[in-house]
Amino acid sequence: MANVQFKQWMCSDTEPSFTQETGLQRLLAFAGIHNTASRSLVPDQVGVYNWREDYQGDATFDASGCSLGGIDNGVWNKVFLTADVSYGFTADFDKEGTVGGFLFGGKTGSWRCYLVWWTASRVGLSLLNGTDGYTESPLLSLPFSAIDAAHIQVAVKGISSTAIDKVDDLMVTLRLDDRVIFSYAMQLDTSIGNQIGLAVQGNNAARFENLRVAQFHQIIEIASVGPTEKAAAGASRILGMEMIRLQARFDGSVLIWRNDLSTSDCTIQQGDYKTLTVKEDLLSPTHFRLTGGLYEADVYAGLDNATGIAQHRGHIFVTANDPNALVERDTFDRAKRKARETVEAANAIEIDVPFKPLLEAEDVIEVVFPYGITPVLYRVTTIDFKSSSTKDATQFESKLSCRRLISGF
Repeated sequence: MANVQFKQWMCSDTEPSFTQETGLQRLLAFAGIHNTASRSLVPDQVGVYNWREDYQGDATFDASGCSLGGIDNGVWNKVFLTADVSYGFTADFDKEGTVGGFLFGGKTGSWRCYLVWWTASRVGLSLLNGTDGYTESPLLSLPFSAIDAAHIQVAVKGISSTAIDKVDDLMVTLRLDDRVIFSYAMQLDTSIGNQIGLAVQGNNAARFENLRVAQFHQIIEIASVGPTEKAAAGASRILGMEMIRLQARFDGSVLIWRNDLSTSDCTIQQGDYKTLTVKEDLLSPTHFRLTGGLYEADVYAGLDNATGIAQHRGHIFVTANDPNALVERDTFDRAKRKARETVEAANAIEIDVPFKPLLEAEDVIEVVFPYGITPVLYRVTTIDFKSSSTKDATQFESKLSCRRLISGF
């Protein structure tokens, strides 16, 4: 069978809810990798997360089933996820019930927020204002014949209208069963927060399932592979200094992720390892400077309260450039991530343990040292396997190279 090659071919997609995750998935598909996995900022099982409730009377919310029921009070009963979701993002979920809503822009200590809502006859976008968060200011209202069960996607995208490094407007898009119902642009209110939530009006009841916001939910303009380019070139434009990893997994898929988590995947006790080598790089940088498109960010990584570990080093300086970092906040966020990885790499271990086939690079392990009882957290950098055979059996071992997990910055 002949090998088919595409030359002088370019493709772009300008749909308004094109996220970093979607762009990477399509570039991987272009490279022939169709089996991908990624993490969610909001997992399917939302009941394990912390919700703050805003009820009048006897409204009820079942977090384990993600069902929300109200009473006949004529207002929107709301629940918020306390985790922040920065702009822009897309939220996907399945809904049951003809009346309900999705909230964004909330923050702890205030019930002021935006509400994308639907009823049996209309859909719209409103601002919930006032001291109690119930004063409703309609921004958009459209006649619509709703259906009870549907898949909903709400996309909120920041727009730079007056300056390249300033987000001053928001574009809100509602999709119902993959059909665009409305896209509405409005001025960004800098006083609102970054919490999302769910709502139901009056004595109606609604059910929300499979709520998902991708870990890499930031909306991008374009993802492309130009003529004569390899797919990796297109991916690098999305990755930049964001510390997003494309990791081949044991099952043949590619995992798209950034390990911002500090939850341990396994604990290695003193009796579990044969050898343990600790390495410390005394010449690791302590001052990291990132030059973005318009801003410079300086991150210092030499203090115990910033890194969690002692660093008795001098002032060692290193620089990097990321022209894709245009906004000041993004420039500092990327600099902190790069500095954290640099600090982590300076405190490394190599450890030989019994065979652990399900352990992968970037997993978090707890190691109990002989001189203490408190486990120390490490990220797995690389894994090597080795085997030794005798006439009776074959023994497998895993050799782990790890770097110290730093949750600071």
